[in-house]
Amino acid sequence: MTTTTTTDLPAPAATRLRAPSWRDPRLLVGVLLVLGSVVLGARVVATADDTSPFYAAAHPLVPGDRVEADDVVVVDVLLADSSSTYLAADADLEPGTVATRTVGQGELLPRAALGSQGDVAVQAVGVPVEGERPSGLVTGAVVDVWVAQRDPDRAGA
Repeated sequence: MTTTTTTDLPAPAATRLRAPSWRDPRLLVGVLLVLGSVVLGARVVATADDTSPFYAAAHPLVPGDRVEADDVVVVDVLLADSSSTYLAADADLEPGTVATRTVGQGELLPRAALGSQGDVAVQAVGVPVEGERPSGLVTGAVVDVWVAQRDPDRAGA
């Protein structure tokens, strides 16, 4: 019978750690996965963007104000069924177009709020305000105006 000692057994060669290399296939696969996911994500977001450019008021517009290019800004919005209600940014503003009703700052510009000077149903009236002007009184603000006729029979009327 032959006896075998541990020194007689074949010993596998020890694999040593190698310094990382730029040619490592795992690095290449990782970079390709990251680039692929970025490109795919950007494509999905780009195809999901169904917004369209429309005009919005750059500042409050009151009835009778001329509406020109400086009075509007282009905003991208997602409108489902009501896109024909508002003025698209690819439409030109006709010369002489005025606001026929009050349009707040940042509000989309409704087609129904635009017309000619003859379409304006209200008349602007200047009302002098004595003393300090109230802080909430700004262009386009809605105010109540009360008028009382003088009563000649009352003192101080």
